[in-house]
Amino acid sequence: MSDTRPRLSAVYDGWKRLLQDTDALIDSDGRLPEGTKVWTPFGDLDYHGDIPKGYCDPAWGWYQGTILGQSDPNWWFVFLGYDNLPFICQRHISEIRRVVTSGGDA
Repeated sequence: MSDTRPRLSAVYDGWKRLLQDTDALIDSDGRLPEGTKVWTPFGDLDYHGDIPKGYCDPAWGWYQGTILGQSDPNWWFVFLGYDNLPFICQRHISEIRRVVTSGGDA
C-alpha cells in the first residue's frame, strides 16, 4: 500500500503560501530566518498523536520544526509537519532554540 500523503516540502510550501497570501508574515529581522531548523516547546502531556517517540518525548514538550516566517517582531510561525499539528506560532524567541549539530547550526 502506498502512502498518499503529500511530501513534507509540499505541505511546508502550502502553509508558507497561505501565510503570505493572508499577510500574516513580515520581513524577517534575521534572528530566525525562514527555513531555520529549531526546537520549540509544545506542552501537551497527554499527546497520543503520530510523532514518533524517537523524534521527541511528548512529555518533555520540545519538538523539532522549521521556521515558516516571522509574524511580528516577537512571533514566529514554526512548521512541525504532522497531520494534527502542522504548525504553531511561538510568542518569543526565548521559546525557540536553533538545532545545532556537531558541525554547527543545522
